[in-house]
Amino acid sequence: RESLSPRVWTTIATGKVPAKHGVLDFFCTQNENLRVKRLWEILQYKGWSVGLFQWLMTWPPDPFDPFIVPAWMARGPETRPTELAFIKELELSFQTGEFEGWLEHGERMKAVTRLRDWTRGYLRHGLRLKTALRIAQTAAGVANDPRWELQYAAKRTIQLLLNGDVYLDLYRRHQPRFSCFIAYGTDNL
Repeated sequence: RESLSPRVWTTIATGKVPAKHGVLDFFCTQNENLRVKRLWEILQYKGWSVGLFQWLMTWPPDPFDPFIVPAWMARGPETRPTELAFIKELELSFQTGEFEGWLEHGERMKAVTRLRDWTRGYLRHGLRLKTALRIAQTAAGVANDPRWELQYAAKRTIQLLLNGDVYLDLYRRHQPRFSCFIAYGTDNL
């Protein structure tokens, strides 16, 4: 129980034990349960710019600049700035199986439209051609393989590649004084 991800990541961010910071399980949210300040909140108060990408327990995102993209426990697509919501929309559609559901139920046009919107978002926010080619190779490598573990690994790899490019673009553009990028792929696999 002590090693639950929300507890661990909040302990890292606050330097406090779960009994003090208030985040005890997967049902907690930062605004309802968090009782102490995290490192980036202290730095923000001192005038530092903060950029967070996929840190757990950052949903709903606080109004920090220049960016916050919450991690996999987010209950909605909210990001800061809101133009980054495409990242969470894609992630949530894969988590819930919504995207695969569209394909299975013949809603191919809906799937194609959403995929096009997400692709535009990634292209506007730093997706490199080299990364796009690696993603295509990864997807093609498992396209006809029925093994769920390979499909899952491919999705996580693709997510890491996409998020890596976006984070680097955000970091270069905004150059926050404090920034974190978390890659959950290895933990998931």
